[in-house]
Amino acid sequence: MGAITASSVVSLGTGYSAGVVRFVVQGANQTAYLQILTVDGSGVPLTYVLPEQSFADSNVGISNRGCGYSPAGNLPTAYASGPVGGVGFVVNILTV
Repeated sequence: MGAITASSVVSLGTGYSAGVVRFVVQGANQTAYLQILTVDGSGVPLTYVLPEQSFADSNVGISNRGCGYSPAGNLPTAYASGPVGGVGFVVNILTV
C-alpha cells in the first residue's frame, strides 16, 4: 500500500466549480488529492490534476499522491477545499 502513481477517471460528475480540491476516498484513507482546474457551463470538469500528475509537472495545480492506498476501482472523491459543490467524480487507482 502506498502513494498513487497512476490513476484514471471513471466519471467526471457535474456541478463543480474551478478550483475545487477533492480527496480520493479508499476506506478511511483520504490523503491523496485531485484538483478540478476548469469546468463547462454545467460544472462538468474539463481539465483536472490527478494525484500523480503534480510529480510530472509541479506547475499544473494542487495534488498529493497520498499514502496507504492500494489499486482499486470506482473510488469516490470527497470535498477537501475550494468552492463547495459538485458530485460524481470517481476514479480508479491503477498503481501505487
